Amino acid sequence: MDGVFLCIVAERREEGHKTGLRAGREGGAKETKRQRDRETVPGLKAADERTLGESVTPVIGGGLDSPELQTESDGAHRCLRQPLMLGSAPGLSGRWERLEPRPRARMLRQVLHAGLRTSFHALGRFVASHPVFFASAPVLLSILLGASFSRYRVEEDVESLLAPKHSLAKIEGNLVDSLFPVNRSKHALYSDLQTPVRYGRVIVTTRKGSVLDPVHLDTILKLHKRIYQMPVTVPATGVNSFNYSFSYLCLPDDKNVCIIDDIIRAMEEIQSARISNSTIPILRYPITQLADGRQAYIGHQLGGGTGAKGEGVRSARALQLTYYLQARGGLMDRVASQWENAFCAELQHFAALHPKLGLHPSTSSSLRTDFQFSSVLAHRPLLASLGACGVLAMLCCTMRDCVRSKPWLGLLALLSITLSGLTAAGILNLTGTTYNSTYLGIPFVMLGHGLFGSFEMLSHGGELGRTSM
Repeated sequence: MDGVFLCIVAERREEGHKTGLRAGREGGAKETKRQRDRETVPGLKAADERTLGESVTPVIGGGLDSPELQTESDGAHRCLRQPLMLGSAPGLSGRWERLEPRPRARMLRQVLHAGLRTSFHALGRFVASHPVFFASAPVLLSILLGASFSRYRVEEDVESLLAPKHSLAKIEGNLVDSLFPVNRSKHALYSDLQTPVRYGRVIVTTRKGSVLDPVHLDTILKLHKRIYQMPVTVPATGVNSFNYSFSYLCLPDDKNVCIIDDIIRAMEEIQSARISNSTIPILRYPITQLADGRQAYIGHQLGGGTGAKGEGVRSARALQLTYYLQARGGLMDRVASQWENAFCAELQHFAALHPKLGLHPSTSSSLRTDFQFSSVLAHRPLLASLGACGVLAMLCCTMRDCVRSKPWLGLLALLSITLSGLTAAGILNLTGTTYNSTYLGIPFVMLGHGLFGSFEMLSHGGELGRTSM
């Protein structure tokens, strides 16, 4: 409160400066009159000396909080000190009133601080009185929850990871599905071939020559025959197993015949003409004419074709074959999924037998498979990063002072963070969340945050020890 008194004096300093000259003149006149009176009246001189002694006596104690009135003199003016509150000070600006904390807020802080302090103190005493339980229960809980993660489910819908529900791609996809139906009739709609549900595709290239050479052409037709007759057993074992082939799973046309690429029919006609020593039909690009007189577009099936305009295609660098499957119902979808896996395995085996051809397979699940395979590829980098974090945690907790050095504290923090990550994974699995490889970065975020907290605790503990010493 003494500071408030000084502020009041400072605010009124300007007013005192303006009236200083007038006060000096009046004081000089009064002093002259007082001296004249002292010389005239002898008793007044002693009384004046007692008054002067009281005015220059130093003020001890009291202050603005003291109930009694006090006076001070600085030679220029005389200030009266009395009990003064901030809200009742005349002429005091609003900025000084905000310096006084509000009583309600201060009381609320005191109540909260006391309550939190009491509750945490009680919690600490309770934990300290049951050390075995609080040391073993979190570990057992983490192990139990983490064990459920062994039966995790992998995210199958990659589209939901790449495109949000409100994206334009989702809206356009729903519009296409509603206006251009897929596999709704036996008339082989063009939309059936552009937006297939299940399919297998292979791009065939040659290391030397053209894919239309007789040797390569026969090999490609042989590959097509093997794919067409390739069986898939569902279920793999059991009495009720059944073999499914492409002729059963294929997307049929209006004649109930499997839809295959027109380039295959054109190549079969070329092979038959060569075997029968007849005139080889001309293969034109991008639209060719088949033996039955039908015009077929092969621009998306034959790549890198060269030849004169009227002579047709003489050579081609690549060939693309697509096998469309129908997947109506849960059983057919599972069978089609297994057929795609067998399709890739068959192409891999065929490529090993015919090294002159380059085979590049893909299916409707290739994007999902490649996306999930990133978890397998990340095993070694993740283990190496985890080991590096452990070494750095020990080094950062090591000091020159052997007493304050806590190298095992970093490993303990690393272990606790690992258990917390395992617990979180188990909880997510129990709630029905599916796994995808984008979750691989979450443990490292938890690891960095937890290790930072451990290092901060260790550093503050060292500073506290030095302060107490």
